[in-house]
Amino acid sequence: KLGISKSKLQRYMQQGLLRRHSNSIKPHLTNANKKARLQWCVDMLEHGSLHDDPKFKGLFDHVFIDEKWFFLTQKSEKYYLLPDEDDPHRTCKSKNYIPRLMFLCVCARPRFSNGVCTFDGKIGCFPLVTYGHAQRNSVNRPAGTSIVKPITSIIRDVIREFMVDKVLPAIRAKWPREDVNKPIYIQQDKAPSHLEIDDPVFCEAAKQEGFDIRLICQPPNSPDFNILDLGFFCAIQSVQYKKQAKTVEELVPAVKEVNTTGN
Repeated sequence: KLGISKSKLQRYMQQGLLRRHSNSIKPHLTNANKKARLQWCVDMLEHGSLHDDPKFKGLFDHVFIDEKWFFLTQKSEKYYLLPDEDDPHRTCKSKNYIPRLMFLCVCARPRFSNGVCTFDGKIGCFPLVTYGHAQRNSVNRPAGTSIVKPITSIIRDVIREFMVDKVLPAIRAKWPREDVNKPIYIQQDKAPSHLEIDDPVFCEAAKQEGFDIRLICQPPNSPDFNILDLGFFCAIQSVQYKKQAKTVEELVPAVKEVNTTGN
């Protein structure tokens, strides 16, 4: 495009005459979206600090949730091989339909005391699957073998079931004991499959064992307001690819291990 050689281009970059920039597409924001985002940011300020030195809330009472598709592999991967080593042979029926699973990830802000982590914020990573057994023999497995079936239709009833049966018990089990009696806010986006903030089944379950757990929705078209979309999902998936899972059954423990250990 510039009509110069690559070596000259490299020299220009070293001299600071040119710079590299990676540009990603951002969500399209309407005026209403922008107003909602601004109001959200203002509401995140500590009210007692507005006039002198505005500070954001610590968000220690927030739990972030979202869903993410995790794929078995990528379309293209790089390998480092010995000179006489055979090239890896990977196959898939269609590059556009690589086997995948959706996970519901839940995390909160970690807490430290005197430099020691007292709460790592890792509440859970739940695969949206059902478990069963093979009904008949096949070339892949004998009858009775445990199998994992992805839930292909993620509707509100499915999310409600996982929220009540998986997410709420995990929060109650792992939440710091000193803050059990304080409100806990679960922040979600406004996806059609997510629950209404006044969902009666969820609200009833959220009051159990003395907890006060509430749902809140972040502004539309604002993935950057959720730490999971902001970078946590990418970090998990980049490490998950290194686990080299070959089947859907292997993908579940691989993602859970990455989310739990952070390695």
